[in-house]
Amino acid sequence: MTKDKIIKGIMIVTGILLMFLEFKIMNSMAMISSISIVLIITIVVGLTIHKLTSDAYNNLLITVFSSITYIMLTVYYGLFVPTAFMDYTNIIIFLINFFGLNLPVIVDEYLSSKISNFGGYLKYLCIYFSVSYMILLSDALFFNNRGGFYFKEINLVPFKTIVPYILNTANVNSNIVIINVLGNIILFIPIGVIVGIIVKKKIKSVLNLALIPMLIETIQYISATGVADIDDFILNFVGELMGLGIVGLVEKLYSKRHKDVGKRLFKLE
Repeated sequence: MTKDKIIKGIMIVTGILLMFLEFKIMNSMAMISSISIVLIITIVVGLTIHKLTSDAYNNLLITVFSSITYIMLTVYYGLFVPTAFMDYTNIIIFLINFFGLNLPVIVDEYLSSKISNFGGYLKYLCIYFSVSYMILLSDALFFNNRGGFYFKEINLVPFKTIVPYILNTANVNSNIVIINVLGNIILFIPIGVIVGIIVKKKIKSVLNLALIPMLIETIQYISATGVADIDDFILNFVGELMGLGIVGLVEKLYSKRHKDVGKRLFKLE
């Protein structure tokens, strides 16, 4: 057995163990505390792997095997146990895990611009994230125990639901406000980041980003799995634009740091 295969095997085992540890922490502690601890652990693990192996693909490998079970469980419950309630824990763990394990690689490339296989690593990372996040988000939006609770409803009045939440005149629990306002923004920031990396032209990126929440609201209306609400579209679109802005800002700082206007950090190969 070659050294490379041994390292890959260690990455797979480490990823699986990390997955169980993350679940244990998320289910045994308060939300903010558990998120902070899991984030620190994943960044440390990601940094350690990157420094010891000097191969960005190992960070990708451990990312896949530390999160693939969330995806498989989501698909299983969506297909075979449609009445099961799946909360947002899977999405939260997935995002923290993905961010923490790969941040050290991206920061290293940002600072040094010397990772030889970074473009290929980034391409496969984007592909895995896009497919996985689409599955998780689709489950949360369309299959999360919503069948039968909604009729075909539509709201075309901007800020009709947002303003009462913000002004606290809706008389609802603060957790509901966080989920419906901040959640609708935060969950779509990664989509803006991915589209910003894949699509080069800004106008085309914005148009594609606008189509995504529009399609989601249309599907929710047709399938009666949620209220087609223009406020959801606004919040989702704001989140996407924030993600797109993050990519633009990082690219600008990167080209300025390396004194090359045309130099891109997020260049797929």
